[in-house]
Amino acid sequence: MSEKYGDRQVIKRATQTVIQTQCAWGVLERSEGGKRLARRNPVVVGDEQHAIWLIEAALHCLGKALSVPRLSSLPVLYPFVLDQPLGYLVSKSSNLETMLEGAGGQFVRLLPTLPNI
Repeated sequence: MSEKYGDRQVIKRATQTVIQTQCAWGVLERSEGGKRLARRNPVVVGDEQHAIWLIEAALHCLGKALSVPRLSSLPVLYPFVLDQPLGYLVSKSSNLETMLEGAGGQFVRLLPTLPNI
């Protein structure tokens, strides 16, 4: 991080805090006396409702439509992995809409919500 943002003490502390949090969550693991970090296995989301909720949350976070195949590689889903067919999951949600664009390009977006008056 210091190569990109300069040699600032705040950057070093912030980086260590993020790493400590990732270790506490069980996503990273320290080895060799705490000098090396290893990524642990991702958390597989097998429950259909949890997977749909994660997809909806990711789309809400990004604020735009995405191609269905791209959903599985979104950084905002880290450290989770969706092990079910994404097209099937998207079709099961009442909050998501699928659109076809071009030859076989399936996109998904959140349905617009009406403001409470």
